[in-house]
Amino acid sequence: MNCTVNINKEEKDLLFEIAREKKYIDKGAEGSCYISKDEFGSLEAIKIMDQAKPNHKLNHVILDSWYNLTSFAFPKKVFVEDGYVVAYTCRFYNDFLRPNKDGVPFIVCSDLLKNGISRFLDDLVKLSELGIHINDLDCNLVFDNYNLVAIDTLGYEYKDYNTFEENLKIFKNALKETFKYEAQVILDHPIDFDSEVDRILDIKEIEHNQKTFIR
Repeated sequence: MNCTVNINKEEKDLLFEIAREKKYIDKGAEGSCYISKDEFGSLEAIKIMDQAKPNHKLNHVILDSWYNLTSFAFPKKVFVEDGYVVAYTCRFYNDFLRPNKDGVPFIVCSDLLKNGISRFLDDLVKLSELGIHINDLDCNLVFDNYNLVAIDTLGYEYKDYNTFEENLKIFKNALKETFKYEAQVILDHPIDFDSEVDRILDIKEIEHNQKTFIR
């Protein structure tokens, strides 16, 4: 599959028109998101940019096919006009963190969320070892009662060092912001996110050391 599609203004206008006819998901700082389908009929999300930003340059974009990390919804296909990403598709995740039309809050199972945090940390370690620095994670975490996933990843940057400590701090802050106690999201049991993340990391370090010792 061609992951990069160069388009002109007329093609971009047509792409935006078609996207806006699909089911609307949400609007963020980068642009508006809609539900679409890929060539195999599977659901995906398509995001159209409201305006080009410096971090929307094609050479700054990390594609999903490069690393295949479940916890990060990197673009699957990008549409480029004059060297800038003006739209992209990515994996679609059900987002249970938004209130329904009647305003009834969602109750999130804390045990399921802890499992999602554990899987996210596995991918965060891999991402950090590649020197990728995450940005804009606040308000960009979604949870479908299994996967905890980072969306809106165009602002991520490459560094020349392991970025885990910086990324971990960003992740902890984003967790607390995403799951703060409001009317729309309720945890069935409260979680001290700083302690929980540290606890999971300690377990993973012990397991890693045990495997290394056995070898």
